[in-house]
Amino acid sequence: MNKELLSKLTILYVEDQVDIKNFTSDILKSFTKEVFTAKDGLEGLELFKSKKDKIDIIITDINMPNLTGKELMYHKENYEKRNSKTPFLALTANSSKEDVEGYYKLGFSGFIPKPFTSTQFTDVLNKVLKDLQ
Repeated sequence: MNKELLSKLTILYVEDQVDIKNFTSDILKSFTKEVFTAKDGLEGLELFKSKKDKIDIIITDINMPNLTGKELMYHKENYEKRNSKTPFLALTANSSKEDVEGYYKLGFSGFIPKPFTSTQFTDVLNKVLKDLQ
């Protein structure tokens, strides 16, 4: 794990399940610069728009009320007009081969299956960081 690089990251984390959001944001806060959290995709999109210049990576659940993770990805991409590429990670229990392939086709940079361990989580995050460098 590249702790120096991780310590400089600001992450937007979007999750509607409070217990998972608290657990995951605690993990993220332990090794990143800053973590913004949102309770659904709509709130996540608003946070992204207002803090776009600060956010290095977006991690989102897929199935959420108001705006799903896939819809959030679509709106984020349209908002950015593809001028910059903020890496986007899917965090979901929908982990069939077809689902995972679909996430990558949509432009997601990585996939974290629920339930997950902190090691699985950081392994996927490290892969995305390698791609950023």
